[in-house]
Amino acid sequence: MIVFTAIFGDYDILHPHPNLPGVDWIAFTDNPAMDPQGWDLRIEAPRFDHPRLAAKWYRCHPPTDGKALWLDGSIMWRDLEYLIRIEEMLDRHDMVCLRHIYRDCVYEEVMASVPLEKYRGQPLGAQMDFLRRRRQPPKAGLWQTGILGFAAGPRPRVAASAWFAHNDILTYQDQLSFPYIVDLYELNVGELPGGFWENPAFTYIHHRRED
Repeated sequence: MIVFTAIFGDYDILHPHPNLPGVDWIAFTDNPAMDPQGWDLRIEAPRFDHPRLAAKWYRCHPPTDGKALWLDGSIMWRDLEYLIRIEEMLDRHDMVCLRHIYRDCVYEEVMASVPLEKYRGQPLGAQMDFLRRRRQPPKAGLWQTGILGFAAGPRPRVAASAWFAHNDILTYQDQLSFPYIVDLYELNVGELPGGFWENPAFTYIHHRRED
């Protein structure tokens, strides 16, 4: 399995991780001076001007056709047993991630996103209108996608590529478009145990930037 992340515009720093035989840790970045902290650095120019969108492109295009686990640059991983559990779950699911701990509705998530600095200038209202026109139901579930596992094969990758198109064309508030993509592609998404903010398997480290 490959664990991968992407950091552009010095949005985050890399964090150390435990090692597990058969697991490779790959980080895409535009900063050749970044401390690798045990990651295999891949130096690449950003594909998009905004570092958030530049990183999300890599999340939606895993660097392998086999099992892969995306970690947001804010995540410091600690637990090997949880990693093994994810790998096992990917034998039964197209993708795996955490449920949103506060909301279960994309429309409520839109309203919660409006005042946030990181979404300033993003056409959140237009995205909400798009989802309503596509009859995306309310209260149909919401996911946190800072940790996202991909099963082997093309099925989750085709869906993820379409998901990125929504990030690019509509908004990079990806939690809004993910449930729509899950339904559209009839993905079997496995729910990871625990929450995002307090989880013994990893620690969330605040971004260095909030724009």
